[in-house]
Amino acid sequence: MAMLHRFTLLTSLAALLGCAPGEPPSATHLAPSCAPAPAAEGFARRRSEAVTRLGEPVHSVVDAIALPGESATVEAKLSYGPLSTDLEGEPVAAFLETDECAWTALGEGVTDGDGRVRFEVEAALLGAPGRYAVRVVVLGDGTHADGAVHVLDPAAPLVVFDIDGTLTTSDVELVDGIVLHHVGSTSDELYELAGSPLTREQWLLTLDQVLEEDAVIRPGAVDVAREWEARGATPVYLTGRPYLYDGMTRRWLDAHALPAGPLILVQDVRDSLPARVDGYKAGHLEALQARGLAIEAAYGNAHTDICAYAEAGVPAERTFIVGPNAGAACGEAPATQAVEDYGAHLTEL
Repeated sequence: MAMLHRFTLLTSLAALLGCAPGEPPSATHLAPSCAPAPAAEGFARRRSEAVTRLGEPVHSVVDAIALPGESATVEAKLSYGPLSTDLEGEPVAAFLETDECAWTALGEGVTDGDGRVRFEVEAALLGAPGRYAVRVVVLGDGTHADGAVHVLDPAAPLVVFDIDGTLTTSDVELVDGIVLHHVGSTSDELYELAGSPLTREQWLLTLDQVLEEDAVIRPGAVDVAREWEARGATPVYLTGRPYLYDGMTRRWLDAHALPAGPLILVQDVRDSLPARVDGYKAGHLEALQARGLAIEAAYGNAHTDICAYAEAGVPAERTFIVGPNAGAACGEAPATQAVEDYGAHLTEL
């Protein structure tokens, strides 16, 4: 009964903000300031209070992809602290922006043993192709995560971008001060605390790749992404960063005015490892193609990017690689296209 009462209140809140589907709202990587913000109600479980004291929320939303006329499933993971401790058995509400600052309540769910919860989005709530913002709110403390449902036009090609070392200037820009700022521990302290199965060098490299909110963007990268957008392509940001850096990554994309598009992060942190990341990326690209979506081009910097794109069938002449691996090939596959400078590359597109 309490859940039904809360859902009624949440639905009323969304109705006050509007709920009619129409043209997709303005596209960014975060929900706008008009997103619903239900008041904190207190947690259902005593253990949850202890979980929140472990550190800042590191909630995330998995961007959903739908074709016109399809429904979608939105999944969120709710956790706290540097080790992403799961919030279990707690009520969570979700909202969908169906028009400019017009929000519809998707309902209420309870997090499972992995801190995850799912919401169904009916096709009737989704209109023309575009980005429909999603906000997921923990009702216990009012914290939230943002994501989106992307309705993709099957006639519009996709252009894939890796982030670290491809859009940023390096894979290894992090220093201990940034780790300390974000997670409250130095990288060495965090390594000992985690009891990580990785070697210390692998651990530090992983931190270097995923904790850089102030990473320097490669000159001309935004211009290239926007040129593809102007040609009618949809960017897809496919990264080996784990889910707990979802919010940080969205803020970085927004800060650099990169065009809106699905953000795909690792949901199983083991897929971030060098031995698995190419298979993880190839699997996502193959799934997109299986739905009739064509990949026009793909950008990367690492050998794992090269092999992922080759495995997914992206032609080598449409695979653009920056950095030390520029022009390299995956095994016996044809050589990729070397990009020495995004400015020069833009003139050649």
